[in-house]
Amino acid sequence: MNDISDSEEQESTSNSEEDSDYDDNDVFVRRPKKFLIIGSDGLCIEDHLSHCPDLCLLKIFNFLSRPDLFNVTSVNKRLLPLYFDKSLNNRKWGNGHLSIYPTLSGYFFDLVVGIDGYPWSEEEYGNYAWFEYEIQKSEDGSFIEKRTMNARREYFLEFPPDNPHYWPIPDAFFTAMAEILRHHEATKVRIENVPLTIFTKMEKILDGHCTQSISCAKVQCESIGQAEVKSIKKSFTQLVKRVRVIDLKDAPELFQLIDEDFMCSIAHLEVYDRQMLTSPYADLAYVHRFTPSDSILQHIIHFQWLELLSMELDSDWVAPLIMARMEASIKGEFEQRCTWKFALDRPLTSDIISQTVRHADYKYTELDDVHFLSTKDQARHAKIYSEQYLVGDGTAILNVVQINVLNACSFN
Repeated sequence: MNDISDSEEQESTSNSEEDSDYDDNDVFVRRPKKFLIIGSDGLCIEDHLSHCPDLCLLKIFNFLSRPDLFNVTSVNKRLLPLYFDKSLNNRKWGNGHLSIYPTLSGYFFDLVVGIDGYPWSEEEYGNYAWFEYEIQKSEDGSFIEKRTMNARREYFLEFPPDNPHYWPIPDAFFTAMAEILRHHEATKVRIENVPLTIFTKMEKILDGHCTQSISCAKVQCESIGQAEVKSIKKSFTQLVKRVRVIDLKDAPELFQLIDEDFMCSIAHLEVYDRQMLTSPYADLAYVHRFTPSDSILQHIIHFQWLELLSMELDSDWVAPLIMARMEASIKGEFEQRCTWKFALDRPLTSDIISQTVRHADYKYTELDDVHFLSTKDQARHAKIYSEQYLVGDGTAILNVVQINVLNACSFN
């Protein structure tokens, strides 16, 4: 037994000597402590972040997204105030849907934000966040504001069904909206049953936003003079010219804002394949119809989807318009498919199209009152439908044409 214990002791001793990285001749030196040198401003002279000027940091932060800026605030307490600096207002949380409505006693808007990683989203609501604001008019004529967040309503707002009030929207309403949209992108906007004057304010609030679509319905035009309509038209044009999808099909009241100048202003080169839908009511379109010059054609080809019955074109322009769009799509300037619907000055006939088509490059046929125009190589096709609407007291006719430009794969 003693021999066994002695051998185990010797073995453990040898193992410990082998595992050791030093021997008896090694010298241990204690590293001196490093002292921080504090400057006259109370900060360490090696703390370069704290000494960096705010303007320099803001210049760097302008390259970050709003989610990245939010993460930066947890690094240093000095960076938190910079998060709210006005120079960073162009960095926003994306995918915000803004809706504006009247209520029985005031006005209401909500902003629904749905984006991955949004810190205030609610998991039980599908990772969305709700910002709600309502301003109500009390019996004494004053207004009461209500703000909520992620408070899903257990009741429906009482919207005026047919006879909404015509109170001017208080400035506090727009102030609250601008504050919420300071750090949030209004990607989609829905405006319903509110005074026409709202566009004057919305044009300023949404300036700088990357709004993708705007839809309007039942806009109130009561007690608005022609001089004020002209000013509103200017603001409305500036508002929608940056937007790709303009849905006005439920707002026939906006026909009065649309003319040749409006169309030329919004169909600019910065937004390709724009979509614009207006009201299908032929009677109102006939009342507010306008006849642009042929210079409008170079702007119409920018629209992927256009329905504007109040725009009355010369029937001789139909074929040149289609050919211009086809040639632009062949060059890759636009998508191949598009749909247009507008009015004509007279019924469209096969003779009119045949006389204005370049037969050397295009092929034209007619079948069952439907006109077909295609390139010689069959790569682009167009279907042309024409119809007529009785308007007014039934004595006037609105000639309408619908054009579908298609590629070879989608053509039937």
